[in-house]
Amino acid sequence: TDTDSFPPTECTQVMRRRGIKGQNGGCKEINTFLLDTGVRVRNTCAGHHGIRSVGFNVVVCSHVHTSSYPNCRYTGQHLDNRIVDIMCENGVPVHLDYVQIG
Repeated sequence: TDTDSFPPTECTQVMRRRGIKGQNGGCKEINTFLLDTGVRVRNTCAGHHGIRSVGFNVVVCSHVHTSSYPNCRYTGQHLDNRIVDIMCENGVPVHLDYVQIG
C-alpha cells in the first residue's frame, strides 16, 4: 500500500480507515505502507512483468496481539530505504512480495 507519509503512531487509525483485514476477516498480522507517491510506485512497474527490487521508505504496522477484531490495534515502525520486492503484472504493481526489515 502506498501513501505520501504518516507517522508510525497512526498505524491503528490508518488500518481501520482503509478497512485492512486479515485473510479470514480478523486482524491482519502485518501490513507495510510505502511512503511515497502512487506515481513512483506505479512507475516502478511501468513496462515490467515479474519482481522489481526497489528502495523505499516504509512504515510497517504490526498487530498488537492483546487486541482482537474488530478492535484491532497496531504498532508501527518507520524504516528508511528498505529494499522492497514489488510484484508487477502487465506493468502494474499488484503485491509487495518482501520487505527487507533488518
